[in-house]
Amino acid sequence: MKHYMNKSMLAAGLLLLSMAVWADYDPDNPQEPQAYFRLITVVSPSMAGSTSGSGMYMEGVTVNVRTSARTGYTFNHWEHKRTGETLSTNSAFAYTMSNRSDTLVAVYDFTPNNPAEPDYTNQYRLYLTTNIEGACSFNRTSGEKAEADDYITVSAYVSQGYDFLGWYQNGTRISESVSFNYQMPANGATLQAMLSFNPANPDEPSATAYTATGDLNADGIVNVVDATILIGAYLQGTTVELQKSLADVNHDGTVNVVDATEVISRFLNNR
Repeated sequence: MKHYMNKSMLAAGLLLLSMAVWADYDPDNPQEPQAYFRLITVVSPSMAGSTSGSGMYMEGVTVNVRTSARTGYTFNHWEHKRTGETLSTNSAFAYTMSNRSDTLVAVYDFTPNNPAEPDYTNQYRLYLTTNIEGACSFNRTSGEKAEADDYITVSAYVSQGYDFLGWYQNGTRISESVSFNYQMPANGATLQAMLSFNPANPDEPSATAYTATGDLNADGIVNVVDATILIGAYLQGTTVELQKSLADVNHDGTVNVVDATEVISRFLNNR
C-alpha cells in the first residue's frame, strides 16, 4: 500500500508539473523531440495527379515525397502551403520535417495532348490507378504511351500507413512486387495498384506494429510522458493534430485533460 501511495504521489506531482510547464509554453521554442507532427501532401489542381509521403513524423525526420501526373498535366514544382516557398522542381525530393504540421502542394500545369500530334500506330496508352486515392504515386505518368511488346518498368511509391497488396489487371493479380516489368500489349491497358490502410508504420516489424491507446510518443509504454503530451496539445489547442485513435483514451469523442487523467490511472494500475 505504501509503495502504491508513493507511486501515486509521484505521478500526480509529475502531472501537475507538466501542466505548469505547458501553461508557460513559449511558441518560439521548439517542441520536445518526442512530439509527432502531421505532413500532408496534395496536388493542385486536385485532379492533376497523385502524391505519397503523407503521415505523422518527428521533427528532423527526412521524408521521401513523390508525385506523379495524370494525363493532360505536367508537374511544375513543390510548394510549401503555409509559406508559399518553392521547395523543389523535382517530382521526388527529400523533405526535412519541421517542428509543426505542414502541407506540401505539388503544383501542375494543364497541358492537354496536341490534337495535331501524330498517333504512332504501334504505341498504346498504359493507365495506372490505385484503389485508394492518395495511397501511392507512380514512376510514370498514367496514360503515357508505350511501344507494343516493349517491357515497361512500373513502380508504386507507397505512402506511410498503407500496405501494398499487388498489381492487378482486369481483377487478376499479375505481380506482388511494388516494381515489376510489364510487357505492353498491342492495345491500351490499365494496371491497378491495390493497397490496404494500415495505421501502423509499414517499415516496422509486425511484432511491434501495434500501438496501445494513450501511447502518444509510440515508445511502447503508457505513462506520465504521454499524459504530458496530451496536456500540452490541449493547452495549445492542437489536439486535432494528435492521432485520435491513440489520444481519445476514454473514447468519448473529445481529446482533453480527462484523457490525460485516464492515462495516469492506467499507469498507476499497470493497465
